[in-house]
Amino acid sequence: DYLAFRLKENKNVFIKNYHALMEYYCQKDNDEQVIEDKRYQDNYFDEILPKKFEDYIVKAFSENKLEKFDWLFIDEGQDFLTKQSMSNLLELIEGDESDRKFVLAADTGLQSSVYNKMDFKFFRELKSKVDHSLLMIRNYRNPKNLSTRAATICNIKPPPTARNFSAPPRIYTYQNVEGALEEKLE
Repeated sequence: DYLAFRLKENKNVFIKNYHALMEYYCQKDNDEQVIEDKRYQDNYFDEILPKKFEDYIVKAFSENKLEKFDWLFIDEGQDFLTKQSMSNLLELIEGDESDRKFVLAADTGLQSSVYNKMDFKFFRELKSKVDHSLLMIRNYRNPKNLSTRAATICNIKPPPTARNFSAPPRIYTYQNVEGALEEKLE
C-alpha cells in the first residue's frame, strides 16, 4: 500500500501483492465467485487461487487477451516462490522467454521460514540462468531498533542494518546507467 501510494502518479506502474495479482486476473475472467466463496478455505491461497490463475493465463493466452507488462518487480519472493508460481508470473512479461525482464528479491535466510513456501532447488536453478544477481547482506528496510527487537524475540543474532532510525524508505529514480543500481546498493 505504501509503495502504491508513493508511486500513484506513475500511470504505467501497477502494484499488487502476489495473491491480489492472482485475484485481479481471476476477476478479469469474471471468476469473482472463486474469491468470495473460497477465500476462507484452508487451501485457497496454496491451491485454489494459483490453479484458477494458471487456468486464466492459459485461456487468455490462447485468446490473445493476456495483459502483459514490460517488467515485473517481485519482492518477498521467499513467501511463494515455486517453479509453478514463477512460470505463471513470467507469462505476464512481454517478450520471448529468453529476454523477459524481471527483478526478483527474496530472502533465503530467516524470512524464508515464515511461510515455508520457497522452493530452494528451483531458486538455485533460476539463479543459475539469470544474467545478473546481487547478494545483499544487510537489512535495508528495517531500522536497527526494529531488527534488534525482532532478533531478540527470535533468540538470534541481530542482522546488520543499513538504517539506524525509523524513517520511511526513500525512493531514488535512476536513468538507464550501467552499474548505477549496484553502486548505490553496495
